Amino acid sequence: MGDSAVVMLDDSSSSPPRGAFLRKKGPSTAATVSPTPTPRALTPTPLAKAKPTPRLSSRSGAGTGEFDVLLDAPTAAVTDSDIVELNPTGGSNLAAWMNMIKSMMGAGLLAIPKALTSSGLLLGIISFCILATICIYTMLSLVSTARKLRQRSRSKKIVTYGDVAFGVFGKKGELFVHVFVITMEIIFATGIVIVVPQTLEAVFPSLKGSSTLIQAVLFVPCSLLCLISLMKDLWVISLLGVAVYLVGVVGSTFYLGVDLIVTEHVDYEWEYATWSSLGVFMGTSIYALEGINQILPVEASMKHQGQAMWVLGSSNIVYCLVLVVYGSFGYVVGFGECDVVIACLPPGILQKIVSVALCLSLVASYPLVVYPVFEMVEPLIAPVTVSWFAWKRRAFRVAIVATTIGIAVLTGKNFSLLSAFTGALLSSVAGFIFPPLLAIFVDYPNTSKWTYALNVPVILIGVASAIFGLYSSVLDVVDKFA
Repeated sequence: MGDSAVVMLDDSSSSPPRGAFLRKKGPSTAATVSPTPTPRALTPTPLAKAKPTPRLSSRSGAGTGEFDVLLDAPTAAVTDSDIVELNPTGGSNLAAWMNMIKSMMGAGLLAIPKALTSSGLLLGIISFCILATICIYTMLSLVSTARKLRQRSRSKKIVTYGDVAFGVFGKKGELFVHVFVITMEIIFATGIVIVVPQTLEAVFPSLKGSSTLIQAVLFVPCSLLCLISLMKDLWVISLLGVAVYLVGVVGSTFYLGVDLIVTEHVDYEWEYATWSSLGVFMGTSIYALEGINQILPVEASMKHQGQAMWVLGSSNIVYCLVLVVYGSFGYVVGFGECDVVIACLPPGILQKIVSVALCLSLVASYPLVVYPVFEMVEPLIAPVTVSWFAWKRRAFRVAIVATTIGIAVLTGKNFSLLSAFTGALLSSVAGFIFPPLLAIFVDYPNTSKWTYALNVPVILIGVASAIFGLYSSVLDVVDKFA
């Protein structure tokens, strides 16, 4: 052990978790304990039985105090009652529920009817249910892994995907996750900036050719919404966005679809299974389902984090039910013949209502989509305690908005190819592959057989989805430019 000694502290409310190993820093070989009315006994651990040098230490405490809490130490089982409240002044369960469901509810839902034409109705529904189950599992698994790290390190700073990756795989894991998450969220936010003008141009002829101008106008509301510093304060915007989406988009589409069935006796021929282009459906579905990057920021914004599992799980289940019902209905009435549902709606006032409602809802989603980028990058700009941190944070957030608008202007109509690539590769890795790996290695080498049995199949499905979807996306690119 060199010039350090390993000691075990007795279990108490002020000490690290049971079994946590503490390493004393400095040349001394004995830990110095400040005198107290009732001294705490120190029980030496035989050096011969000490574990090898642990992999990681808590980043938030490393180098800042006399002790570092080592994350390799065995700990007691984590329960909801053990979780440290990261934000005692956080938002309500309703606020978290609304923020979670709104962060996922976007333009991806409108593409599901079209995606079902690539898979067939029956095969598509079955595949979607499997993908939805895996997505929900991996999101909640990431929350569980974060809780284990907090319990072991007593750190209040494990609140992002990157923090969890650091706690398990170190700096390389954190860098890997940061690159993937930031790239994904920038692309998702760019998609919003592209879909809004395209939607308005499609239903308002007077706006034809004004996409760049509309994107420039979007800079103002998107920037203002992004200046809201805390996610818990966005819940009112999310509530309004969900209401507008469900009534204006989903409700109006169902009304028009039923009207088509009754008045025009729609007799659309269904395909039940199309295996050859299933990869396209999977890529689109993953794009519409993925909320892995928002799950930890939403959890961290909650006041009662012990209830996070059912709050986040129920919001995802409700969203998936809306997605599969809406997509199936749109396919059955023939809306799958268009890339997005709005293009298939008959011209008229309801089509305009749906389009405007969609645009408003998408703008409301924008700050939630890019929030993970803010949480990952802003601590690197300057310490929060620095007096000028606030204006640097605002400048950075405005710069992110400007970046997404710039990408939207440059990519234009070819953005759909980029989004398909994102859903097929980036979302598969970040949503299907990496969370199970974190769940396995957070306890390694003491990982249970049940953990392996649960997570290895998910990893294999994620790899297959990435390869299959990427292959289909490459074929789409070749067909478009051939």
